[in-house]
Amino acid sequence: SLTASFFTYYFAKRQLDQKATAKFHGDVLKTTHMILQNTALYVNILHAAQGLFAASKSVTRDDWRAFIDSLELEERYHGAAAFRYIEIVEEEDKEKFIESVRQDTSVLPEGYPDFKIHPKEKLVEEDEYYVVKYVEPYEGNKAMLGFNVGYEPVRHEALHYARDSGREEFTAKITLVTDQGTDKRGFLIVLPVFHHGMPKATKEEREKAIMGYVDIAVHAEDLLSGSVKEPRGHPGFGFEIYDGDILNRAQSEETLLYRSFDRNDPELTKDRYRFTENVMLE
Repeated sequence: SLTASFFTYYFAKRQLDQKATAKFHGDVLKTTHMILQNTALYVNILHAAQGLFAASKSVTRDDWRAFIDSLELEERYHGAAAFRYIEIVEEEDKEKFIESVRQDTSVLPEGYPDFKIHPKEKLVEEDEYYVVKYVEPYEGNKAMLGFNVGYEPVRHEALHYARDSGREEFTAKITLVTDQGTDKRGFLIVLPVFHHGMPKATKEEREKAIMGYVDIAVHAEDLLSGSVKEPRGHPGFGFEIYDGDILNRAQSEETLLYRSFDRNDPELTKDRYRFTENVMLE
């Protein structure tokens, strides 16, 4: 889960408490709605992608690219670093899977001759790999291809929660892997994909039917800075987004996903009203 911490320092002390408080809470509601609305757009895309797999016995790399191209990412979805299909690969099928991807020429004539599953180390003991098989856009995200999403506990936990519930799941804060490096704060939204025609009404059925996942790698700063604007006429309104529930623990840089203001801004130290409110984003 995510928590938003809102504050304002805009109102001078001479203003009435009631008026200042009403303005602040109105801006909190508007901003919270915008954040949830933009997040819901991503979840809806994942359900559409899940439907793509449910409607076909096989979704090719070319099919995946065509589907993602139809979304017009740059115009509509700020903060989405990549849309991916993650396939579950058993240990005994690993080499066969790697070879099949290397020889896949459906999108690139040369295929992917250097494809491999990475990283080599696994921080979670399991015989399965959760491998990024398709990733779009490919340019800028080549490093994601072959990435074993389940290699460490944070991502692994989200995958299993999504499988067991049959619903979308958000990871905790992670550092995203991209061609530009690994310094981007973000999170994943994952949704399970099941083998065509298999029952999936119960947890036990979903465990047997699971084939993989569709997910979106989200840059928190790009998502929020591109979709949430400062309330009109209220330049002192700011907010922070944290990973998890901060209502019962201290906020920290370790859990911070996004900050809309500069902590060194001299306005923050002036003698003004300062209203604060924490909101769970669910």
